[in-house]
Amino acid sequence: MPRPGSAQRWAAVAGRWGCRLLALLLLVPGPGGASEITFELPDNAKQCFYEDIAQGTKCTLEFQVITGGHYDVDCRLEDPDG
Repeated sequence: MPRPGSAQRWAAVAGRWGCRLLALLLLVPGPGGASEITFELPDNAKQCFYEDIAQGTKCTLEFQVITGGHYDVDCRLEDPDG
């Protein structure tokens, strides 16, 4: 069984470290040019998004189905000039 007052001491320590961690995370530069979108895609629908990317740029595409269907979404990258 915890000692009386130990929860309050733990909360105070966690709060101090939490503030320091948050400050550190705010100071660390994040990925350049990152963007995030959320949208609804009806069954059997197609959606197109366009983004200029300089040749040789390393990039990552991630998507997550939040709800509906069988979590099956096809994704394709294409060159707009063919």
